[in-house]
Amino acid sequence: DDDDDDGKTGRFIVHCMEDRTDQCLHAIEKLGHDHGDDAITVVHTLFPTYFVAINIKKEEPSIFDKLQALPDVFDVEEDALILHTEPTIHDDLTIKKAAPHHIRGGPGRATDIGNNGGNKRGLQGGQQVPYGIDLINAREAWSTYGTTGEGATVCVVDTGLAPHEDIDESKFVGGFSLLTGAPRTDEWHEDPLGHGTHVAGTIFAKDNDIGVVGVAHGANVMIARLSVNKDVRFFISDSMAGVLACQKAGAKVINLSLGTEGSFSTAESQFYHRIAAENDVVIIASAGNGGNSRATYPASYSGVVSVAAIDQDSTHAFFSNHNRFVDIAAPGVDVLSLSNDGTGLRTDTGTSMASPHVAGVAALLRSYDPNASAHEIRRAIALSATDSGQQGKDPYFGSGVVNALAALEQLAGTHNNDGNCNSDESLLEVRLKTDGSAEETSWSLINTSNQGGNWIVVDYSGFKANAETTFKECVPKAESYRFVLEDSYGDGMCCSFGAGSITVSFDGTEVLSHDGNFDSMLISAQFGQTDVVCDDSESHLWAKLNMDKFGDGSSWSIIERQSGAELFGATGLISNTAVFVDQCIPKDGCHKFLLHHPEATVQTTTVDVLYNEEMVSLTSSEDPQYLFVLDMSGDDCLVCGNDELLLQLVQNVEKQAADGFFKINRLGDGTILEGSGNVSPGIVYREACVQEASCFNYWGINGDSGLGSMFLLYDDAQAATFLEHSSGGAFWRPRVIGSDCASPCAEDFAPFEYSITTEVNGEDFSLQLLENGQVRSEKSDFDTNNFTVVDECLPVDSCFQLMLEQGGDDDKFRGLAVAVYDAEIAFVSTEFDGVISSSTFGGGCTTTTATDATTTTTTTATTATTTTEATTTTTTMSPITTTSNNIINVQMIVQFDNNPKRTTMLLRDRDNTKKKYFNKRRGFQNDLKNKKRTYVRNVPSDKCTELVMDHKRDGIESPGRVTVKVDGVREYRGRLTEEEVLYIGNC
Repeated sequence: DDDDDDGKTGRFIVHCMEDRTDQCLHAIEKLGHDHGDDAITVVHTLFPTYFVAINIKKEEPSIFDKLQALPDVFDVEEDALILHTEPTIHDDLTIKKAAPHHIRGGPGRATDIGNNGGNKRGLQGGQQVPYGIDLINAREAWSTYGTTGEGATVCVVDTGLAPHEDIDESKFVGGFSLLTGAPRTDEWHEDPLGHGTHVAGTIFAKDNDIGVVGVAHGANVMIARLSVNKDVRFFISDSMAGVLACQKAGAKVINLSLGTEGSFSTAESQFYHRIAAENDVVIIASAGNGGNSRATYPASYSGVVSVAAIDQDSTHAFFSNHNRFVDIAAPGVDVLSLSNDGTGLRTDTGTSMASPHVAGVAALLRSYDPNASAHEIRRAIALSATDSGQQGKDPYFGSGVVNALAALEQLAGTHNNDGNCNSDESLLEVRLKTDGSAEETSWSLINTSNQGGNWIVVDYSGFKANAETTFKECVPKAESYRFVLEDSYGDGMCCSFGAGSITVSFDGTEVLSHDGNFDSMLISAQFGQTDVVCDDSESHLWAKLNMDKFGDGSSWSIIERQSGAELFGATGLISNTAVFVDQCIPKDGCHKFLLHHPEATVQTTTVDVLYNEEMVSLTSSEDPQYLFVLDMSGDDCLVCGNDELLLQLVQNVEKQAADGFFKINRLGDGTILEGSGNVSPGIVYREACVQEASCFNYWGINGDSGLGSMFLLYDDAQAATFLEHSSGGAFWRPRVIGSDCASPCAEDFAPFEYSITTEVNGEDFSLQLLENGQVRSEKSDFDTNNFTVVDECLPVDSCFQLMLEQGGDDDKFRGLAVAVYDAEIAFVSTEFDGVISSSTFGGGCTTTTATDATTTTTTTATTATTTTEATTTTTTMSPITTTSNNIINVQMIVQFDNNPKRTTMLLRDRDNTKKKYFNKRRGFQNDLKNKKRTYVRNVPSDKCTELVMDHKRDGIESPGRVTVKVDGVREYRGRLTEEEVLYIGNC
């Protein structure tokens, strides 16, 4: 049901003003008291991180609005619900979105193997040694550095810990239960699910003659329990409260084998950054079991170590999420650990099982050097990882497979982490000063020695706010590098949020120095072994493209403009990954760099590039940002005359397209640009100079294979966007563009166009246009597998109908026939036998039945049924909307931004306001963040209906917007920067 109750209820996270937390809490409690009956209850007070989790119980309209209006409240967001259930195994391993991140018993159910089964390698007696212990070199680390985690406290935030004989209870230093709200110190020492016990065993299991042995079996044990059984749910704020309780109790390593895909929370992001950076805590979380590139939270937040899963052969686990947020990989397939029956063991699979391996290594490092900072520990783990997969950091393994021995070596200073580099190494020194939004800041060192394969040597995030930090890294001398500083919000490190700065030197030579006033990215010139990349006849383009969560299907291309030939490019880019472009381009041509992004999102793709070592921001030809363009002009560029403008078409082909067509017609003067036929995946580009005082029409048809998306650029501005990802007879409706399109037809005439594509026997196909029952025009003998567009002006006071016939031996039409009258679709057909007719259209139509000597046709607004002597066919047409004489169709298309609850819409009877057709006057649900939804309602034509739309702040954030169509005609498109009221019907 799209309609809201009058009041918002449920769990919410309130972000208090940073210097007004006590006043904020008092105001919230007073508001609840004023409304009585426990209208608002405070569930968690997450100070000193400025957040309060509350529950609104009373369905009263004013409560939520008053809460948002409190002067000490910065923002309010819904507290996302996590269903803490046992993941279900399907044949395709579709893991439920809910936590925890594990798969019971590998491909089947959990297996209790007792004390004598499984791996026979033992430390003492019958103790089993899980393969992960040796894969990450834990035993060598224990013996070489004499630590098994003593003195370090690790907190496992999970489903609890069942009593087990292989856990040393003398190591217990604290426990919390969040089953009923605020943390309590009872009920944590049980675990009906067994998930938390298995995770804890990988870290803490004793070194004795039973059970298994944990990575940091000498560490202190702390538990925060979130769930009691498989039917109990918990909220994001519950896990935040568990983490905060652990941090306040002294835990310096926290493991979170849980999370949700795609549920980014501003409050949660800032919370984890503050806990990690400001309190010197190493937070480790599982990357997720979706087997896709979606970001999982909290693992993907700044300052949290995201752990992917590998098997015993160090192969990436197929279920493990892969994206640019993955930091490290660890064993997560068929991991042997403790069961919740008190004595037994079991094998489990999932990134939940990988995360505690890394938490155990962090505990070893904490134990070895208690004075090491959380940053130094994260750095040691990353730099010492065993590189796997692609060279350097990659989306599947991060920096590589965690290596306990090498990490301790790195931390101990035996492997050049003190700035004293070996003779074959160079010293990179980074001096960074952050602003007040340090969670947005990150930097990376890119190895650019191989032009076709740049890779990330090291990257860092999770810095303290308004702090100065110096980093020293020893890197191979005989390599070339670039340094990249990034701000995820796109506002640099300056201005109202503080005065940041960056200085980078390489072997004592400064290679980058800048204040904090930049946008998304700063890129240094190439340094190190800087052999000439491009010769004198070439230009150089370099870019690091950070694909966002909607990046699947993106592509980049460098094209030669006059021929349209693609010189370089890549298709099928993956969400949440970093893509490098490093190309030499001939100076004697005329080229264009194109980045096509299939979705318009708030988290936009980074589009800053270096062109001939100068920072350039790619131009987005429209907002929303689907297409980014950089012109690289040379001596051979097409130059248009004084009275001409450049018309460009960009077509992104997502897969082989053998039967798609496009044409751009100058109305009344023929075709300007066209293309068709066998097109390989990639970018197709066409350009032409056109008369400025002209009008153009675009037709695009998508055959069975699909053509992806198309864009028209007119005078360097995006004139039209065509997004189509379906297959089989899809089409893009005509768009009229140009400076002389005000009146394509004379007064009392309306434009009419039709497009025909025939796959077989086009010569047997014929078309008639009837005007008031008489033949006005006809055409036959169409070209097979070609594209025909006809346009003319029709009198508005006549009634028209299309009659199509396929004759010959093969009497079935296969292809696509589309007709448009006065900018509305009048007819669509992809296949028919014999004869078919359209609905009647035009201002002179008084009946929906047309008859001739051989054919009787009965039509409605959406269907046409034609009877001939040979055959009977019923075809469903596809006008934009379906209406009748007493009904008006209203479509409300909303591209939400990051705060759907601030967008309000109300469709109601103007004279009887209690009659509501669509009621979202209290805002939309938070789970619609950055999503697009279409709401359709039919309203009576004899009544006056009003659509009231507004936004509670300054309008929907770009690229969000609202589009309203009434009977298929667009009546509004915008971002609701002020209240908008549309009147529909008899007003």
